[in-house]
Amino acid sequence: MAPVWRDILFAGVGTSPGVLTDTIWALAHKKTPPIIPHSVLVVTTASARDALTKALFNNGGWARLRAALSQERFDVEGRLRFGLASEFFTVLPKPDGSGDLEDIITAEDSEAAADTVMRALRGLTEDPGTRVVASIAGGRKTLSALITSCMSLLGRSQDIL
Repeated sequence: MAPVWRDILFAGVGTSPGVLTDTIWALAHKKTPPIIPHSVLVVTTASARDALTKALFNNGGWARLRAALSQERFDVEGRLRFGLASEFFTVLPKPDGSGDLEDIITAEDSEAAADTVMRALRGLTEDPGTRVVASIAGGRKTLSALITSCMSLLGRSQDIL
């Protein structure tokens, strides 16, 4: 019998919210067996969080994704937990801790982002009952590289990058 994990999608996302919905669609349709994450955790900047909020929640994109998957007979009950609460968003901090980062531009921004990604992924991978599905499709290349590096250090055999 195959192990059963609680799947968590950890996704770096920039200002294109479609990257997140496209990733979930691909996990459902192109993975064997399909993966419908139990919950979604996005790491992003302050401006990208605002774009995600508008596209996915204010304009109904998240509800449409769930409905489309359900219509195709994917079981979304108890899955795809995602919302505006801080448990679903990790917003990258400014290096001096004075607020949220708007963009990754400087070496100091990159270092603060790396620390944040490492802490978030460490928390997820310390739970033996989870499988982290890390997506590097969205956000700046810097963010994708940071997620890849952190997963290479923290990822377990059940995790997927």
